[in-house]
Amino acid sequence: MTRILSWALLLLFMSLTTCRGEASPDSGIQGTLLLRTTGGVQPTPLPPYRRSSGELEVRSVRTESRVAVVRVGADARFHVALEPGRYSIRPLVERKSILAPLNEHRVRVWPHRFTQVVLRFWLSAP
Repeated sequence: MTRILSWALLLLFMSLTTCRGEASPDSGIQGTLLLRTTGGVQPTPLPPYRRSSGELEVRSVRTESRVAVVRVGADARFHVALEPGRYSIRPLVERKSILAPLNEHRVRVWPHRFTQVVLRFWLSAP
């Protein structure tokens, strides 16, 4: 009887830990963030992209919901564990900011590996 109870508790524990929606630690996205910032008038020539820190918003393409906010280090590198799937990534800009991202990146995450990316974003003031 105790053996059956032990197995039942083990199965219950495993079902609770695998159904919480946490990302698999062996898949996700890692890379470098580069930003170009301009005012309302485009300068000629355009300024170069520069390594940048900050935060990135990761959204599921399928559900269009936010799945993560990633902090980018001072070395412009980031790393986020995600379940396999398709995601859109864009800079997280404060609502008060006059800068707006002009693009987003779509990234596919495969099982059991990290997708390597270099994200280039152009932020522009209206």
